[in-house]
Amino acid sequence: MSYFKKFFVGQVSFLRAREGSVAILVAAAMFTTMIGVSVAINVGTIVNTKTRLQSIADAAALKAAKAANESLASGGSDAKSNAQTVATTVAQATVSANAAGAGLSATPTATVTYNSIGDYSSTVTVALSSTPKFVLANLIPSMSGAVSVSSTASVTAGQSYLQIIFLVDVSNSMAIGGTQAVINTLLNTPAQCAFACHDTHGYYDSIKSIKCTTQTSSYQSLPACNMRAYAQNNGLDLKIDYVRSALSNLASQISDVSANAANHFSISMVTFGTQITQVLAPTSDQSQISSALSSVDVEDATPYINSYNSQNTSRYGMQIDVYNGGYTKTADALNYVASHLTNVGDGSAANKMTTYVVFLSDGTSDTYVNNNSLANRNVTTYFGSGCTTLKNMNVKIFSVWTPYYVDRSSSWFNQYFGSVPDSGAGSMQDAVQDCATSDDYYFEATDGPEIKQAFSSVFNKIITDTSLRLTK
Repeated sequence: MSYFKKFFVGQVSFLRAREGSVAILVAAAMFTTMIGVSVAINVGTIVNTKTRLQSIADAAALKAAKAANESLASGGSDAKSNAQTVATTVAQATVSANAAGAGLSATPTATVTYNSIGDYSSTVTVALSSTPKFVLANLIPSMSGAVSVSSTASVTAGQSYLQIIFLVDVSNSMAIGGTQAVINTLLNTPAQCAFACHDTHGYYDSIKSIKCTTQTSSYQSLPACNMRAYAQNNGLDLKIDYVRSALSNLASQISDVSANAANHFSISMVTFGTQITQVLAPTSDQSQISSALSSVDVEDATPYINSYNSQNTSRYGMQIDVYNGGYTKTADALNYVASHLTNVGDGSAANKMTTYVVFLSDGTSDTYVNNNSLANRNVTTYFGSGCTTLKNMNVKIFSVWTPYYVDRSSSWFNQYFGSVPDSGAGSMQDAVQDCATSDDYYFEATDGPEIKQAFSSVFNKIITDTSLRLTK
């Protein structure tokens, strides 16, 4: 073979060998690139899945903790076990509801852990796990498998600073029967009492020359001068009795919640009727709170000013709006609270407290007029300006409406409320509801048991609003 032929054959062999090496290098480079792209895609999938799972876990933990807290606040011997069941149910339902909207290929596996810390404290942890669709999962084991997250929502009393001001109507209208059965019983007494007849001294009877008795037995033939005492002695609970019971229960609940964080709570109470009285100055002292809230009672009736029962020989020389048989100074009471409020804020410090006013009213406001009409008074439902003032101060108002018993056979009822609409604008219900921060801050309590339930719901909402925190 010639030299040139040998050379040519050698070059061809060299080129063929080189082409094979290049092919191998190209294939290796393509594989590396594919792996790199897959890793990038999978990393994005992991981050995206984890973000979506975290959002779902946060929402589920918060809703579950809130629901559990509401169950705890309801009380009862099985409250804690019920709270655990509620937390699990709500968390699972929230995860299922949110998974589809989050674009996950399947509903994540959820594990719910509930821990009770105390009567009003608990934690709910929601752990989620989901396996997304990975690219080249078999070739990249470290970039496959389940993505997991967890979120813990805690309800711990005392995390926020708050103050609660109870503004409670203690006028004589709160001495009406607390249930329909008690109203019927009182209507069947000689006093035929259902409206405006809870004069604790018999002033009205005396000026009308009506004979009454100081005896409080149910067997007497004359009306009792003191219907408040009559009801007490005969085991008849009036509206004010239910209010006192509800407040007493709240005092106990407040004590339980603030046991480890007393400086986070400030409680005060103002009562109103003929007089506006701060019966409890802002305090965290549990003994003072319990004593004041559990001893509230209807105000003492006041004498009428007239020729038969006068405190002064000069009719217009007296403060007639005090001696009148009993006013309800609702508008003045709301303004009083607003003018005495301090330390209102976002709950972040003792001088920036989240502030709630719990306002219980029958829905009327009396103003003095210098004439003989309606015992020198004008009955209105216009006290909204005081509510607006409080709202503008960033105060949250709970309104509890305790409506009058409608007795169209009573001349007193017709005289005072004949022109007041039963519903809609200008009605008692509308005035109290408008005063509330929102509709879910308004409660209608037509009888004693509903008064107690309303106060329980108010306290439950306050604790839920101020205690729920998310930790991770």
